[in-house]
Amino acid sequence: KDIAASCKMSSSSIYHYFKSKRDLIYESVLHVAYQIGGQIVDAIDENSSTGENYRNAMRDVIKYVRGHVSEALFYIQIGVSPLFGLTEEENDFFVASCPVMKLFRKGIAEGIVYDMPNLRSIAYFPVYVYAIENRDATPEQDDFFVDRLWKAISKDC
Repeated sequence: KDIAASCKMSSSSIYHYFKSKRDLIYESVLHVAYQIGGQIVDAIDENSSTGENYRNAMRDVIKYVRGHVSEALFYIQIGVSPLFGLTEEENDFFVASCPVMKLFRKGIAEGIVYDMPNLRSIAYFPVYVYAIENRDATPEQDDFFVDRLWKAISKDC
């Protein structure tokens, strides 16, 4: 009802587009994921190494998150919420379509990234928290942070 009111719509109009509250939240998560994923795709250069692509992508995510804090907080909150667990099919879709996961899979195939459970939680989600909590960080501090994340997941230390 609150969402419908803020959109100056009736609840029935909202339910015309979304079957349930969960569907509305899921579509909102997809929207944020695509926005952030676009930053990653734009940072990837076919001629650069996986490590350099990871670093560039994470720098761009940091910039994006700092300009879209409420979206990032929403994405983090949903990502850790036990109340909004993704179905196995939804999770498979996210993992398959997530540009950062594609980078990780490429690095694993090249033998330069550790194949470990929760790789996304270790080397991707901390970027959101860092960007939000360190909004005034310098580019050098951002580079230091991103380099440490890369060192945590890569075998080329």
